[in-house]
Amino acid sequence: MTKCTLTLLVVALPLLPFSVAAQRFVATPDKPPIPEKLKNFVPVTDEMLRQPRAENWISFRNGYNLWGYSPLDQINVGNVGQLRLVWSRAMQTGPQEVEPLVYNGIMFLVNSEDIVQALDATSGDLLWEYKRKLPPNIGNLTGTAYRYRNISIYDDKIFLATNDAHIIALDAQTGKDMWETERANYKDQVAQTAGPI
Repeated sequence: MTKCTLTLLVVALPLLPFSVAAQRFVATPDKPPIPEKLKNFVPVTDEMLRQPRAENWISFRNGYNLWGYSPLDQINVGNVGQLRLVWSRAMQTGPQEVEPLVYNGIMFLVNSEDIVQALDATSGDLLWEYKRKLPPNIGNLTGTAYRYRNISIYDDKIFLATNDAHIIALDAQTGKDMWETERANYKDQVAQTAGPI
């Protein structure tokens, strides 16, 4: 082995762990990294939607009965005055009528302009974000002005009815667009503010 080769090898060896570590965290367009909090994601089933666990809010109004009620009792008349802000997060500019989903400590939130986010519900930290590329001036054309009330979760997917008249399914662990289907021509002023149920 020549002195030049040995020197290059000695210089390159200390960099090897950084190279390997860097490769582990580089996302490719086909396979985004899964945030740690979402690695053990359990797919949502029909039974979970029929009988949601108290700590989850996985459908519009928290269940098929549409009561909008949570059986949790940690907050009550005796301690409600002691509540303090733990975190807050700015949302996309525009009208907000959204009801977020909460599933096993993850908050799934839709913002105006077809932006969907997964947040750590305990800290507000962003885990992933999906931004749909929309046709120009779509909000004025459809008349919805980017209003949303909710998104839906089922199996390992988050579903969104988009401003340009598509239904899309996002991977709940990564936010990657898994599939989409056009339900109408948005130029016909088709609009939907509620999430697909």
